[in-house]
Amino acid sequence: MIPKLLTKLKTIATIDNRVYALVAPAQTTLPYLTYRTLNQERDYTHQGYSDYKTDSIRITCFGATYGQSKALAIEVKELLEAWDNEGVQAVFIYSEIDIYNEADKIYATDIGVTISNNND
Repeated sequence: MIPKLLTKLKTIATIDNRVYALVAPAQTTLPYLTYRTLNQERDYTHQGYSDYKTDSIRITCFGATYGQSKALAIEVKELLEAWDNEGVQAVFIYSEIDIYNEADKIYATDIGVTISNNND
């Protein structure tokens, strides 16, 4: 699911392909995204594990201003909520948290997402 997610996220023009696993490199130009997998659950039936999975993912939108991080978060949510192909059954946004890093003077919006899908 992660390769498909990355392909989707990299279509957001304002981040210019700046999507990173876990942490961004030092001095990365704002805005950018990071992502991390929290959990992957596979459905189990009487015949064993099915191909149906639910991935829990955190996507963090970083910006130079609060408005920039929130605008990027809106773009991400709209992109993911409209995702209805490539084996994706449903996308749910279950949390959104605003963050400010005083030391680096960076704003962030952390989005919790579950993606239900029937293939990798």
